[in-house]
Amino acid sequence: MNAGLVGRSERSVEQEVAAPVPQVGWLSRTSSNDWLVLIYLVFLDLQLVGVPSSEAKTQSVNAMLGLTFLYVIAVFVGVRARFISGPATRAFIYRTAQLIAVQGTYFAFAKYLPIVNPVTFDRELHAMDLKWFGIEPAFFFDQFVTPVTTEWFAFFYYGYFFLIASHLLPIMYLGKQPLKTAQFLLGILLVTTIGQATYVLVPGFGPHVAFPEMFTRPLPSGIWWRIVTDLVNESGAQKDIFPSLHTAIPGYILLYSYHQRDHYPYRLTWHFVAFSVFNIVIATMFLRWHYFIDVVAGLLLAGFAYAVSTWLPIWERRVRQERGAGEIWPTWREG
Repeated sequence: MNAGLVGRSERSVEQEVAAPVPQVGWLSRTSSNDWLVLIYLVFLDLQLVGVPSSEAKTQSVNAMLGLTFLYVIAVFVGVRARFISGPATRAFIYRTAQLIAVQGTYFAFAKYLPIVNPVTFDRELHAMDLKWFGIEPAFFFDQFVTPVTTEWFAFFYYGYFFLIASHLLPIMYLGKQPLKTAQFLLGILLVTTIGQATYVLVPGFGPHVAFPEMFTRPLPSGIWWRIVTDLVNESGAQKDIFPSLHTAIPGYILLYSYHQRDHYPYRLTWHFVAFSVFNIVIATMFLRWHYFIDVVAGLLLAGFAYAVSTWLPIWERRVRQERGAGEIWPTWREG
């Protein structure tokens, strides 16, 4: 699912890195991805220092330190130091470790966020919406609430997970162009680690919890709305609103898809992605999860991640080849 960059052909980049390279030490084989995720994990670990003892703290410490330990062992020891034999095994473990480390911390946030930062910024975020934009979309959309509109937006809100999986998993595990794999996945890692770290700094519940008196119409029960609410109640982080990753990750995928629209399969899919992303973004506010500033922050984060991911892997890949460090993301076969 990967394609070319403006101003530099994939062929010319591939030719630069085609020659065999000597073996180097484990530190030279590490990449920006490795350190980005490790810094993110250590940041989360440090937030627990000084938190009063409780069952929630014990569970959070076990979860966060456990993920950090497993990540270091898998990525730095197993893959980069090559204690794990076989390129295919290393490639699989590396990819899976990145996925589990970032997603695993999110699943721990329901207990983690309330103890590391018990305050909420709902009123401040709402005040910024009124000051900077003059509107709170969640309140505005209240007049359009019907069983049909609620189900429509709940369907797309849930479809967020399929949109991510349909792009992330094929590129991560099946991508055959190392540069494009590195570019796409760096962007995803930037969005998720920065976004989830910001949840710790700016926690909030969203309009549905902070301002229930502002809504005159309850969201009608339906198949998709029940699925969404059950999922959020069981697996959600609860105070994860700023920035909106339901906006940032689809927004990043749309930017990537649009800039690859001259190549398959994006030539066929980017219109569908754009339509889906538009509805997902509206759904975050229609369903009363997010403030407008959350969405704006999500879009800015998506743009930042895309900008960095277009140039950093090109530079890093060239430097790694000069050092004999190989590909940024371990390949499935040697050479």
